[in-house]
Amino acid sequence: THTSSSSSSAEEPAIIDAPLMRLELIAGPYRGLSLSFGSGGATFGRAATTTVPLPKDRTVSPLHASVSYAHGAWYLSDVGSLGGTFLLVPDEGACVDIGDVLRFGSTE
Repeated sequence: THTSSSSSSAEEPAIIDAPLMRLELIAGPYRGLSLSFGSGGATFGRAATTTVPLPKDRTVSPLHASVSYAHGAWYLSDVGSLGGTFLLVPDEGACVDIGDVLRFGSTE
């Protein structure tokens, strides 16, 4: 629980700590790269302004996909790609879980 030392009666919102997400890139031009990030999630794409820029993968859109933490789970979203964003598990569309394979462009 977050407490405030101010005399204000309004409570500050609680800070939600997400478990660290770790990605191991297994295919494409970034194969072998490891990435980690916390509750702020990440954006992926060719643009330098993304959290995880992937300029070597020409099949990735400038702003391609994002992962975010909400309601106790990590979620994958396509945020304007031309080629699609895929969660390669039988129950596609579910939250991202340990061992799942994400694909954007030729990067997995």
